[in-house]
Amino acid sequence: VVMGYGLSPLFTAPAATALINAYGVSAAFLGLGLLFLVVLLPLGSLLRFPPAGYKAPPPKKPARQRAWEPLADVERPVMLRSPAFWAAWLVYAVGTAGGFMIIGKASPIAQEVGGVGPAFAIVAVQVLAVFNSLGRPVFGRMADALTPKRTLLVMYAILIGAMALLSASSGWVTLYAGIAITGLVF
Repeated sequence: VVMGYGLSPLFTAPAATALINAYGVSAAFLGLGLLFLVVLLPLGSLLRFPPAGYKAPPPKKPARQRAWEPLADVERPVMLRSPAFWAAWLVYAVGTAGGFMIIGKASPIAQEVGGVGPAFAIVAVQVLAVFNSLGRPVFGRMADALTPKRTLLVMYAILIGAMALLSASSGWVTLYAGIAITGLVF
């Protein structure tokens, strides 16, 4: 499911571009909205709540234990008063802004900085989608092995490098590499 969410621009970006070019922005949004309604509503209706009193079976012991255990269960009001929460929130916000900046503008950036045409610029969005879907299980596993904090530090260091690579890009190869790396950690 998580990889599917990351891969969705692989298909929706070219479809949206084709619809916008053929019918305009408003009609494209209407068409995509109707398509999503027709596809997702029936699929969503297949989901069911478990019966009352259902208890999930105990989890199987993994072959390898994760390297960390949660420190404590903390009530929401206590968490919101914690400086650690606000520091983590700020880091997430900055990291998310970097990812969204590339997701929202990958195609125009590829055209302007990479010097590619609109058809090849769509590939920038698709590259981002593929690497985004690959990064999710990779960094999820890394969080189990290293701890979430260390994994986030690794991811943010990689994101800083990707942003530096993107800012120094003057051709499509380094630009697409920066987009791929951004997708990997976003």
